[in-house]
Amino acid sequence: MRIIILLLLLSLTVFANENFKVNLLSGLKGGTYYQISQEIKDNLKDVVDVNIESSQGAIDNMLSMISKDISGFVILQEDVLNYFFINKRSALQLVKKFDEKASPEKMEHFLSSIRGFIPLYSEEIHIIVQKGSDIKTIKNLQGKKVNLGAEKSGTRLTSAILFNIAGITVEKSHFEDSKAIELLIKGDLDAVVLVGGVPLESLKNISDDKLKLISIQDDVFKGYYTNATIPAGRYGWQKEDVLTYSTRALMVSKKTDTSLVCASKKRFAEELLKKMETLKSYGHKKWEQVNPKALIKDLPLEECVEPILKKWVEDNTKMERASENTTNP
Repeated sequence: MRIIILLLLLSLTVFANENFKVNLLSGLKGGTYYQISQEIKDNLKDVVDVNIESSQGAIDNMLSMISKDISGFVILQEDVLNYFFINKRSALQLVKKFDEKASPEKMEHFLSSIRGFIPLYSEEIHIIVQKGSDIKTIKNLQGKKVNLGAEKSGTRLTSAILFNIAGITVEKSHFEDSKAIELLIKGDLDAVVLVGGVPLESLKNISDDKLKLISIQDDVFKGYYTNATIPAGRYGWQKEDVLTYSTRALMVSKKTDTSLVCASKKRFAEELLKKMETLKSYGHKKWEQVNPKALIKDLPLEECVEPILKKWVEDNTKMERASENTTNP
């Protein structure tokens, strides 16, 4: 009898582990999306099998959500998501560059099925030039050779939005980050635009003192992006604070169709929220900015995880109030 019970418990454990599998669509290996995703995987591995899928970035992730049956969670830039909602016609033309079968019906189906989970952290806009360059402001980029990120990266769209607002045109290229930095150091490019959470791995490990970040805050961008600062010393070759802008990274999903996927999403949400303080203490510095209580504006919550998220918010709000009352009687 004991052997039968033991075998039954073992089979139930195996069955449970097989059920709780979640795909997490991130970004380029070495980028902040990928690092954050890897830390989630490592911290949830005893309960949920998180399968990390790499991509070129936010646009690539949007394309996957539109054309594929994405069952897990996806990390996106907020400005890219907003662009798809606000500029539907232009967004469709962008999608058609990579998927000729894209249609208004597909786009509308995607936009109506996308669901929010939690906002993650701010992604700072980096514009890098050579140290001796005469490029001091974003408007000095007029007519210059500028790399705007990989073809399907969120950087591509963020750059297009910024340059359109500033009224400038550039000679653009779409090399991947490491190649673009290499060409910049050689002098084959005048500037490189990168969007991601500070510190970016692709810049952190560069010891070359030929580079510098330029400040880009300007009244022309007021109301479009959030003011941000990249503090001095975040990169070894950066000696001064740099005034820039940021957009948020969001974790989203598509509306769940099956009970099995829903169960996996619930377990993922429960475990991620439980591990939040551990991630803030020991993970990437950007975890310090993650606030599950800050809902994603104008995006309905994923129905499977909504009760879990709301309960977590309620419990943590009570704990914070109790702590305040104890500290300040």
